[in-house]
Amino acid sequence: MLSHPMFRALALAVALAACSSTPESDDPTKVYRASTASFTLRVWGGFPPPAMPGGCSPNDYTLTWTASTSVLRWQGCYSQRPIDRAVTLDAAGRAAITSAAAALSVSTERGCGADAPDITLVVRDAAGASTTYNSTFYAGCTGRTTAAPYIAFDALSRFGAELTYLFSRCAGTTDAGLTCADAGTSG
Repeated sequence: MLSHPMFRALALAVALAACSSTPESDDPTKVYRASTASFTLRVWGGFPPPAMPGGCSPNDYTLTWTASTSVLRWQGCYSQRPIDRAVTLDAAGRAAITSAAAALSVSTERGCGADAPDITLVVRDAAGASTTYNSTFYAGCTGRTTAAPYIAFDALSRFGAELTYLFSRCAGTTDAGLTCADAGTSG
């Protein structure tokens, strides 16, 4: 029975703790933490897409987020051309990236597929320590050297799509809505 005040207080404390699923969590299954300073999502390989102008492959790029500067940088191929461009996101963009990153968690799944690109996420803390998370897509294949920790391929793909969408909005290639500043262009 929860009629005793001590039991009600305990139940309230447990309920409040359960609602506190912020990036500040020390949950070892979570990828994003309060100490996260930056991360780089890398996509490469997979089934060869049609040839692009200038030898640009849509399956060969990196997206790097730096929390202290709110800069999202795309290097590689974008819209069928080589690019090295950075945009500075506003509060809404930062919140979207933080929310998407906070949803990522470590997976024990080990798939063995074909034709998909490799995806890795390197997460760095303020001290410079880093952890590389590999996609689960090829994790169970014989002869593959991808090592744990893993993030589910679908989750990494959705995360990459969210970063791509935010970058595209800032780069002016989709609908407007974020306040962004161009942080550098070469390509």
